Amino acid sequence: MKIAVTGGIGAGKSEVMKEIARRGCRVCSADEINDRLQERPGYIRKISKVFPAAVKDGKIDKNVLRDIVFTDDSKRARLNAIAHPEIRRELENTEGDFFAEVPLLFESGMQDLFDAVIIVTANADTRIDRIKGRGLSEELAKSIMAAQFSDSDRIRLSDNPFIIENDGNIENLIKQTDEILKKIQGEKYGNNG
Repeated sequence: MKIAVTGGIGAGKSEVMKEIARRGCRVCSADEINDRLQERPGYIRKISKVFPAAVKDGKIDKNVLRDIVFTDDSKRARLNAIAHPEIRRELENTEGDFFAEVPLLFESGMQDLFDAVIIVTANADTRIDRIKGRGLSEELAKSIMAAQFSDSDRIRLSDNPFIIENDGNIENLIKQTDEILKKIQGEKYGNNG
């Protein structure tokens, strides 16, 4: 089975992925794929043509690129038009069972690649606090959140998603993750639990 883990920035997707990996499941990440793409000369040339200010000394400056695309919807759409098809291709070519962290699963239209979806949710204040803890401003945090689908949109667009509510402590997150993994393994092997 191919399972997507998605949710808004600051919801706790990475923590869920750590727990999944800790249980021996195979994991990958759209962000890690994107990081690898940003090392490829052909990809850097594409970005340089559209966002010349974001490429310095032959390398993409992720902070500059982020600042450009989260202040202008049309520029973000242009970046996504470059990045999403490349990320999709990598995911399509990944064989076997895996869990993939895909923050923009529905925004990119990649949900059709997966057998099931886990949506990690958290309230806006909690998410903003977590994002600020990464060194980003509250203004940028709100801009990024506004550019992403809402939790209700993700749930509406999913076919029977698994939902992890991550407003509590890590123990609660671990418990919910374990319960979902048991359900997924039950579905994979045709059991009910």
